[in-house]
Amino acid sequence: VVYNDYDRAGKRMAEYFKDNKKRAVAIMLLDNGMRERAIITLYDDVFYGSAAVKAAPFINEAILAGASVVITAHNNPFGPVVATDSDMETNRMIDMALEQVGIAVAEHYVISGDKYFGTRERRRLALSAGTEFDKFRQSRELAAVREEGEK
Repeated sequence: VVYNDYDRAGKRMAEYFKDNKKRAVAIMLLDNGMRERAIITLYDDVFYGSAAVKAAPFINEAILAGASVVITAHNNPFGPVVATDSDMETNRMIDMALEQVGIAVAEHYVISGDKYFGTRERRRLALSAGTEFDKFRQSRELAAVREEGEK
């Protein structure tokens, strides 16, 4: 499956967490074609925005899997689908660390039940080159517009 779409990736991460009744943090490891290599739980029963969440496990798993793009997520099994300020700070720390080793972060989802929210939607992070995920979505949208115009 190719996770080239915000909703498709969000639904996949929500599905991954569906039976987890504890807070958890996971990473989806993707190749250049946005195909899933694996999803791994990095932290279990930990608040995502806490000092316990470090960048090293994200980097290690991405490198071991040969991932060029990752999607991260954490679940709030009994809470709202909202990113806190501390969640956003943790996102920035992980983004910067992965960027240093050449791995793009396509999105970070907050999951609660079957609902998901991408924190990039909140922060509208404008990287100069953009992420591979963003580039692909933009190219897909342009292709759809071109196809409509040709009809």
